[in-house]
Amino acid sequence: MKTGKNQQVVLRLIDAVSDKDRERVLSFLSDDTVLHTAFNQKTVGRDAIWDLISDIHATADQIDWQVERLDEDEFGRVITRGSLRYRIAEQWVELPVNGSFEIKGSKISQWY
Repeated sequence: MKTGKNQQVVLRLIDAVSDKDRERVLSFLSDDTVLHTAFNQKTVGRDAIWDLISDIHATADQIDWQVERLDEDEFGRVITRGSLRYRIAEQWVELPVNGSFEIKGSKISQWY
């Protein structure tokens, strides 16, 4: 699969999330990245975003972000569809995830 520059940024973020690698995850976010959650909540900034996702990273033995679809539109936004799988207490929990990412330079500025 041929991927554009912005798609590669998102794929590397997905790998970092799956590896539970805090420093790598944060390296893809700008200082003022905005994460928009499914609950219409906005979280701004690398550290605040990590605080939001760190509990599941600490609880899960493994994380597996599976990508079924990855597209980049004419504006450079990257759209993903797939599932996030968390292994907790020796059982996998799977959640469908759809994401949209806006990238400025090589950093994610908006994550929906």
